[in-house]
Amino acid sequence: MKLTEAASGGILILDIETSPTLTYTFGMRPKWISPEKIVEPSRMLCFAAKWYARPRIHYASEYHHSHEAMVEKAWTLLDQAAIVVTFNGIGFDLRHLRREFHLAQMPPPRPWKDVDLYREAKRSFDYESHSLNHLAQRLGVGEKSQTGGFDLWRGCLARERAAWATMKAYNIADVELTERLYDRMRGWLPSHPHHGTGDEARCNQCGSSDLERVGTTLAQVITYVLYRCRACGANVRGGFHSRQATTRGVR
Repeated sequence: MKLTEAASGGILILDIETSPTLTYTFGMRPKWISPEKIVEPSRMLCFAAKWYARPRIHYASEYHHSHEAMVEKAWTLLDQAAIVVTFNGIGFDLRHLRREFHLAQMPPPRPWKDVDLYREAKRSFDYESHSLNHLAQRLGVGEKSQTGGFDLWRGCLARERAAWATMKAYNIADVELTERLYDRMRGWLPSHPHHGTGDEARCNQCGSSDLERVGTTLAQVITYVLYRCRACGANVRGGFHSRQATTRGVR
Protein backbone atom coordinates (compact mmCIF):
# COMPACT_ATOMS: atom_id res chain seq x y z
CA MET A 1 0.00 0.00 0.00
CA LYS A 2 1.40 3.37 -0.98
CA LEU A 3 0.59 6.36 1.17
CA THR A 4 -0.93 9.50 -0.20
CA GLU A 5 1.34 12.53 -0.20
CA ALA A 6 -0.72 14.13 2.57
CA ALA A 7 -0.13 11.17 4.88
CA SER A 8 3.57 10.82 4.13
CA GLY A 9 5.07 14.06 5.45
CA GLY A 10 8.35 13.64 7.25
CA ILE A 11 9.33 10.19 5.88
CA LEU A 12 12.73 10.52 4.19
CA ILE A 13 14.20 7.76 1.99
CA LEU A 14 18.01 8.06 1.99
CA ASP A 15 21.13 6.45 0.52
CA ILE A 16 24.76 7.62 0.45
CA GLU A 17 27.90 6.56 -1.41
CA THR A 18 31.36 6.80 0.10
CA SER A 19 34.96 6.71 -1.07
CA PRO A 20 37.30 3.87 -0.11
CA THR A 21 39.96 4.43 2.54
CA LEU A 22 43.34 4.74 0.82
CA THR A 23 46.13 3.07 2.79
CA TYR A 24 49.62 1.64 2.65
CA THR A 25 49.76 -2.11 3.07
CA PHE A 26 52.52 -4.74 3.01
CA GLY A 27 50.30 -7.52 1.72
CA MET A 28 47.19 -8.34 -0.28
CA ARG A 29 45.30 -9.56 2.80
CA PRO A 30 46.32 -7.41 5.77
CA LYS A 31 44.85 -8.59 9.07
CA TRP A 32 44.81 -5.07 10.44
CA ILE A 33 45.72 -1.62 9.13
CA SER A 34 46.98 0.83 11.72
CA PRO A 35 45.87 4.49 11.51
CA GLU A 36 49.36 5.74 10.57
CA LYS A 37 49.11 3.78 7.28
CA ILE A 38 46.02 5.74 6.16
CA VAL A 39 46.78 8.02 3.21
CA GLU A 40 43.25 9.33 2.75
CA PRO A 41 40.29 8.45 5.00
CA SER A 42 36.88 7.51 3.65
CA ARG A 43 34.40 10.32 3.04
CA MET A 44 30.92 10.77 1.67
CA LEU A 45 31.01 11.21 -2.10
CA CYS A 46 27.31 11.81 -2.70
CA PHE A 47 23.83 11.16 -1.41
CA ALA A 48 20.34 10.85 -2.82
CA ALA A 49 17.09 11.24 -0.90
CA LYS A 50 13.39 11.74 -1.45
CA TRP A 51 10.34 12.41 0.66
CA TYR A 52 8.13 9.35 0.57
CA ALA A 53 5.44 9.39 -2.16
CA ARG A 54 6.75 12.64 -3.61
CA PRO A 55 8.45 12.72 -7.02
CA ARG A 56 11.38 15.05 -6.38
CA ILE A 57 14.82 13.51 -5.87
CA HIS A 58 17.31 15.45 -3.75
CA TYR A 59 20.88 14.77 -4.83
CA ALA A 60 24.22 16.32 -3.96
CA SER A 61 27.83 15.31 -4.49
CA GLU A 62 31.29 16.70 -3.97
CA TYR A 63 31.69 16.74 -7.76
CA HIS A 64 28.46 18.54 -8.71
CA HIS A 65 28.53 20.87 -5.69
CA SER A 66 31.21 21.05 -3.01
CA HIS A 67 31.82 18.72 -0.10
CA GLU A 68 30.64 21.38 2.35
CA ALA A 69 27.46 22.14 0.40
CA MET A 70 26.68 18.43 0.09
CA VAL A 71 27.02 17.87 3.84
CA GLU A 72 24.88 20.91 4.63
CA LYS A 73 22.12 19.73 2.29
CA ALA A 74 22.10 16.27 3.89
CA TRP A 75 21.93 17.86 7.37
CA THR A 76 19.01 20.08 6.35
CA LEU A 77 16.98 17.13 5.04
CA LEU A 78 17.63 14.99 8.10
CA ASP A 79 16.76 17.91 10.38
CA GLN A 80 13.29 17.97 8.78
CA ALA A 81 12.66 14.22 8.93
CA ALA A 82 10.42 12.47 11.43
CA ILE A 83 11.20 9.00 10.02
CA VAL A 84 14.25 7.98 7.98
CA VAL A 85 13.99 4.87 5.80
CA THR A 86 17.25 3.24 4.70
CA PHE A 87 18.72 -0.10 3.74
CA ASN A 88 21.47 -0.84 6.27
CA GLY A 89 21.43 2.82 7.20
CA ILE A 90 21.80 2.25 10.94
CA GLY A 91 25.05 0.36 10.46
CA PHE A 92 26.44 2.35 7.52
CA ASP A 93 24.84 5.46 5.97
CA LEU A 94 23.81 7.28 9.13
CA ARG A 95 27.10 6.59 10.92
CA HIS A 96 29.01 8.10 7.99
CA LEU A 97 26.66 11.09 7.93
CA ARG A 98 27.08 11.74 11.64
CA ARG A 99 30.86 11.67 11.18
CA GLU A 100 30.58 14.23 8.36
CA PHE A 101 28.42 16.51 10.53
CA HIS A 102 30.82 16.16 13.44
CA LEU A 103 33.86 16.97 11.29
CA ALA A 104 32.05 20.03 9.94
CA GLN A 105 31.37 21.18 13.54
CA MET A 106 27.63 21.05 12.92
CA PRO A 107 25.15 20.28 15.70
CA PRO A 108 23.19 17.03 15.58
CA PRO A 109 20.04 17.23 13.45
CA ARG A 110 16.74 16.96 15.27
CA PRO A 111 16.08 13.34 16.30
CA TRP A 112 14.15 11.02 14.01
CA LYS A 113 12.97 7.40 14.06
CA ASP A 114 14.77 4.84 11.91
CA VAL A 115 13.24 2.20 9.65
CA ASP A 116 16.16 0.08 8.45
CA LEU A 117 14.77 -2.40 5.91
CA TYR A 118 17.90 -4.56 6.07
CA ARG A 119 17.46 -5.12 9.81
CA GLU A 120 13.72 -5.63 9.43
CA ALA A 121 14.22 -8.23 6.69
CA LYS A 122 16.82 -10.14 8.72
CA ARG A 123 14.53 -10.08 11.76
CA SER A 124 11.42 -11.34 9.96
CA PHE A 125 12.40 -13.43 6.92
CA ASP A 126 14.70 -16.34 6.07
CA TYR A 127 15.57 -15.34 2.51
CA GLU A 128 18.65 -16.78 0.79
CA SER A 129 20.26 -13.35 1.00
CA HIS A 130 19.21 -10.14 2.69
CA SER A 131 20.94 -7.85 0.18
CA LEU A 132 18.89 -5.07 -1.35
CA ASN A 133 19.26 -6.53 -4.83
CA HIS A 134 18.19 -10.04 -3.86
CA LEU A 135 15.21 -8.93 -1.78
CA ALA A 136 14.03 -6.53 -4.48
CA GLN A 137 14.18 -9.25 -7.14
CA ARG A 138 12.52 -11.90 -4.95
CA LEU A 139 9.72 -9.49 -4.06
CA GLY A 140 9.27 -8.30 -7.62
CA VAL A 141 10.01 -4.61 -7.13
CA GLY A 142 13.05 -4.30 -9.41
CA GLU A 143 16.80 -4.67 -9.12
CA LYS A 144 19.87 -2.55 -8.48
CA SER A 145 21.61 -0.70 -11.29
CA GLN A 146 24.96 -2.04 -12.43
CA THR A 147 28.03 -0.02 -11.47
CA GLY A 148 30.74 -1.75 -13.47
CA GLY A 149 32.63 -2.53 -10.27
CA PHE A 150 35.39 -0.65 -8.52
CA ASP A 151 36.35 1.19 -11.72
CA LEU A 152 33.38 3.46 -11.10
CA TRP A 153 34.79 4.62 -7.75
CA ARG A 154 38.25 5.00 -9.31
CA GLY A 155 36.73 7.15 -12.05
CA CYS A 156 34.86 9.32 -9.56
CA LEU A 157 38.01 9.90 -7.53
CA ALA A 158 39.70 10.99 -10.77
CA ARG A 159 36.77 13.39 -11.36
CA GLU A 160 35.77 11.75 -14.64
CA ARG A 161 32.51 13.19 -15.93
CA ALA A 162 31.13 9.89 -17.26
CA ALA A 163 31.88 8.08 -13.99
CA TRP A 164 30.04 10.73 -11.99
CA ALA A 165 27.03 10.52 -14.30
CA THR A 166 26.87 6.78 -13.65
CA MET A 167 27.34 7.26 -9.90
CA LYS A 168 24.50 9.78 -9.76
CA ALA A 169 22.14 7.46 -11.63
CA TYR A 170 23.17 4.53 -9.41
CA ASN A 171 22.65 6.48 -6.18
CA ILE A 172 19.21 7.76 -7.24
CA ALA A 173 18.14 4.30 -8.43
CA ASP A 174 19.00 2.84 -5.01
CA VAL A 175 16.72 5.37 -3.29
CA GLU A 176 13.85 4.62 -5.66
CA LEU A 177 14.36 0.88 -5.18
CA THR A 178 14.44 1.30 -1.40
CA GLU A 179 11.11 3.13 -1.54
CA ARG A 180 9.52 0.31 -3.56
CA LEU A 181 10.88 -2.27 -1.12
CA TYR A 182 9.49 -0.18 1.76
CA ASP A 183 6.04 -0.35 0.18
CA ARG A 184 6.37 -4.10 -0.38
CA MET A 185 7.38 -4.73 3.25
CA ARG A 186 4.49 -2.77 4.77
CA GLY A 187 2.43 -4.97 7.00
CA TRP A 188 5.59 -6.72 8.24
CA LEU A 189 7.11 -3.80 10.17
CA PRO A 190 5.52 -4.05 13.64
CA SER A 191 8.08 -1.68 15.20
CA HIS A 192 7.44 1.00 12.56
CA PRO A 193 7.05 4.42 14.23
CA HIS A 194 3.49 5.71 14.31
CA HIS A 195 2.99 8.62 11.92
CA GLY A 196 -0.76 9.15 11.80
CA THR A 197 -2.78 11.84 13.50
CA GLY A 198 -3.94 11.46 17.07
CA ASP A 199 -7.63 12.04 16.46
CA GLU A 200 -8.45 8.50 15.29
CA ALA A 201 -7.01 5.01 15.32
CA ARG A 202 -4.58 4.46 12.46
CA CYS A 203 -2.21 1.75 11.29
CA ASN A 204 1.28 2.55 12.56
CA GLN A 205 2.82 1.13 9.38
CA CYS A 206 0.91 2.84 6.58
CA GLY A 207 -1.20 5.50 8.29
CA SER A 208 -4.53 4.08 7.13
CA SER A 209 -7.62 4.41 9.34
CA ASP A 210 -9.30 1.45 7.58
CA LEU A 211 -8.95 -0.97 10.47
CA GLU A 212 -10.93 -4.15 11.09
CA ARG A 213 -11.30 -5.39 14.64
CA VAL A 214 -10.22 -9.03 14.74
CA GLY A 215 -10.22 -9.80 18.46
CA THR A 216 -7.68 -9.23 21.19
CA THR A 217 -3.98 -9.81 21.78
CA LEU A 218 -2.32 -10.67 25.07
CA ALA A 219 0.63 -8.77 26.53
CA GLN A 220 2.32 -9.73 29.80
CA VAL A 221 -0.69 -9.14 32.03
CA ILE A 222 -3.07 -7.03 29.92
CA THR A 223 -5.21 -7.85 26.88
CA TYR A 224 -5.45 -5.24 24.12
CA VAL A 225 -7.83 -4.81 21.21
CA LEU A 226 -6.38 -6.24 17.99
CA TYR A 227 -7.02 -4.72 14.56
CA ARG A 228 -5.97 -5.73 11.07
CA CYS A 229 -5.25 -2.95 8.60
CA ARG A 230 -7.28 -3.46 5.43
CA ALA A 231 -4.78 -1.34 3.48
CA CYS A 232 -1.44 -3.06 4.20
CA GLY A 233 -2.49 -6.14 6.18
CA ALA A 234 -0.62 -5.22 9.35
CA ASN A 235 -1.79 -6.42 12.76
CA VAL A 236 -1.98 -3.41 15.06
CA ARG A 237 -2.76 -3.18 18.75
CA GLY A 238 -5.42 -0.84 20.03
CA GLY A 239 -6.07 0.41 23.53
CA PHE A 240 -6.46 -1.39 26.84
CA HIS A 241 -9.14 -4.10 26.84
CA SER A 242 -8.88 -5.94 30.15
CA ARG A 243 -6.44 -7.07 32.82
CA GLN A 244 -5.81 -10.80 32.57
CA ALA A 245 -3.66 -11.30 35.66
CA THR A 246 -3.15 -9.81 39.10
CA THR A 247 0.27 -11.38 39.60
CA ARG A 248 3.49 -11.47 37.60
CA GLY A 249 6.46 -13.79 37.63
CA VAL A 250 9.73 -12.75 39.26
CA ARG A 251 13.34 -13.80 38.74
